[in-house]
Amino acid sequence: MENTKTANFSLPPNDGRPYLGDVAVVDGIVRSFLSDVADKAEKGDSDGIVAALDDMAAIFGGQNAAYAGIEGWHTVTELGQYAAMHLGIDGEQSLHDILRSAFGMAAQRMLDAIQRLDMDGDEEKGQFEVDVIAEETMAAMTGTWEICYPEDGA
Repeated sequence: MENTKTANFSLPPNDGRPYLGDVAVVDGIVRSFLSDVADKAEKGDSDGIVAALDDMAAIFGGQNAAYAGIEGWHTVTELGQYAAMHLGIDGEQSLHDILRSAFGMAAQRMLDAIQRLDMDGDEEKGQFEVDVIAEETMAAMTGTWEICYPEDGA
């Protein structure tokens, strides 16, 4: 099943919760997640990393009431298929598993970038790689891939 829709950016509820349709909010959540994973990896806290993956799946799966979601978006047929299509994930899974995979891939790519940075010392290139990972993950979570990457034609 292929989903080519983008998210319906309904107005956020006026209740003070971070709105998952706001790309700046999502970018901040993704970057915080990546920073948290880097800290946990440095400490050897693999259980903490798994918990962070589950937290992200709960937030973007609409299971964390502290965040306001995009109406109708946080389902396996909408966000799940959109993220699977754009990130190359098996879409025949639960939404939770698709989202865990998406954030797991982002975390692994970021840890690989850190390892390369440690080897070659090019901080500018390392920061660029992390920025790309964060932007791609944000675009997949918010349904804005076509806006961020119009040349992909997807």
